Amino acid sequence: MLKTWPILESRFRQFDLNPRGGLRGGRGIGSTEDRLVIAMTDRLYVFDRQWNQVAELTHPLFGEVHDILVEPDGVWVTATASDALLKVGWDGQVLRSWSWRKDPALAEALGLG
Repeated sequence: MLKTWPILESRFRQFDLNPRGGLRGGRGIGSTEDRLVIAMTDRLYVFDRQWNQVAELTHPLFGEVHDILVEPDGVWVTATASDALLKVGWDGQVLRSWSWRKDPALAEALGLG
């Protein structure tokens, strides 16, 4: 074992009545050659290869993060509370975003439009 790191509670945990799961626990993990990213329900923790935390990324649309995909230029984040798919750069800026709510053709095809 190189290092341990606690899985921190969501800052919204007090509002979650679900005793099992809910807003607790890790949501995804991914890496590049020089970074490791661990997703929580509302934020991403970025570490270097020695397990030093180098960034903490968050965004108003990071509601109930479901999973992540790490790429060399940033992280794709799926967030179920906001029905959003976001790609954020390593500085936390949104590079791309998509939501079915803003896709009228898809909403119509799903019977939601």
